[in-house]
Amino acid sequence: MTFPAKVDIKYTQKASRLELLVRFVLGFVYLIIANIWGIVVGFALIAQWIIILITGKRNKELFEFTAGFWRYLFRVYSYVWMLTDERPPISGKA
Repeated sequence: MTFPAKVDIKYTQKASRLELLVRFVLGFVYLIIANIWGIVVGFALIAQWIIILITGKRNKELFEFTAGFWRYLFRVYSYVWMLTDERPPISGKA
């Protein structure tokens, strides 16, 4: 059985020195956004739990909202932890 999540980070040797300096400020902003979004996702998960309990089905919008948060969070962490120089988009789109 495989888990339906995939993380693919490509190694690149070249790194931007300017991006390294900007990363600290941007990383701080991205993490603040992630924390606020994470609090809202916590409420969405409670709502999803109640919906599943009552109807036996997941709400697609809440699922996509939560999945978008996790996509964003993994991109932020890979940027902050210097695995990539690619800045994460603020949307949670795939």
